[in-house]
Amino acid sequence: MNSLDQQDQDQALEGAKVYQPPSPQLNQPLAPATLDSINHEKNLIDANLCRADLCEADLRHADLSRANLSQANLAGADLTGADLTGANLSQANLTGAALGRAILVDANLSEANLKAADLIQANLTRGNLTRANLWQAILNRSDLSKANLSESNLGRASLVGTNLWLADLSRADLSAANFTGANLSATNLSETNLTAADLTGVNLSRANLMGAEFNRATLTGANLSKTIFPDGEIHS
Repeated sequence: MNSLDQQDQDQALEGAKVYQPPSPQLNQPLAPATLDSINHEKNLIDANLCRADLCEADLRHADLSRANLSQANLAGADLTGADLTGANLSQANLTGAALGRAILVDANLSEANLKAADLIQANLTRGNLTRANLWQAILNRSDLSKANLSESNLGRASLVGTNLWLADLSRADLSAANFTGANLSATNLSETNLTAADLTGVNLSRANLMGAEFNRATLTGANLSKTIFPDGEIHS
């Protein structure tokens, strides 16, 4: 082999060492091999996973802060303890997903499907859940303070001991939801449907209930100090 051929071969080998496989195209479903790698990946900060198929993915304790998961399929995914601070989950499918103790501060979950999702002790402070489907979701002892849940569906959801201080629940469906021991102080509950809801021991001080429907609701032991009632009357 002459010196020129050897030089060409050395250059080819050097190029092979620095070759990087192409990243998945934006807005495309992830291939199975890519999903397998994500199942073991814990650092996904700022990742673009828009419309990705992550059904039943193992994302426990993953860092997905500021990730784009809009319209992603996360049905049955395990996101226990995951950090989703500032993440975009708008219109994502999170049916039956495990989000216990997940951090969702400032996350966008507008129009997301969280039907029967586990959100026990999740931190959703200032989260955007407008028009989200939370039917039969479990949010016991979660933090939803200052969250926007306007026009959301929380029918038959469990919010035992949940913090909803200063949250916006206007025009939400809260029928048959369990709020036992929850903090709803200074919460906007105007025009909500609270039919058959359990509000036993709830703190409703300074809450706004203008135009709310309370048919068959339970208010035993509730704190109604300075609460604005459906007819506009302020409780003393």
